[in-house]
Amino acid sequence: MKRKSYIYLLFTFNKILKKSFFLRIDCGAGIGRVSSSFLLKKFEKVDIVEQNPSFVAKAKEDLEITYPGRVDKYITQGLQDFAPEIGKYDLIWAQWVLGHLKDGMLVSINYFNDFRDSHLHKCMHM
Repeated sequence: MKRKSYIYLLFTFNKILKKSFFLRIDCGAGIGRVSSSFLLKKFEKVDIVEQNPSFVAKAKEDLEITYPGRVDKYITQGLQDFAPEIGKYDLIWAQWVLGHLKDGMLVSINYFNDFRDSHLHKCMHM
């Protein structure tokens, strides 16, 4: 399935469930390109998780000019150490970054289970 198909599917589920997305998270956000070019164009608020402090600083510098006040939290932390707040996120965007985590890390940190428990299953269960 192509990327546009996934995005279409996401918005179709949103319409079917008549549920608004309240807060999204961009995992491995880098300097915020995906948040800037896609997420913040479609959604009101985003959290950013990135382990490189200079990338977080650049994302904050750029996004606060382009989308002032729309990034709720800039989290400087590696995904291997990140634990999402239960019930906080409706959409998790993890593009490319998962390839940098070893399979054992994903299992040992309960990465997907933590996010599943973090409210995603109320929107769609994949």
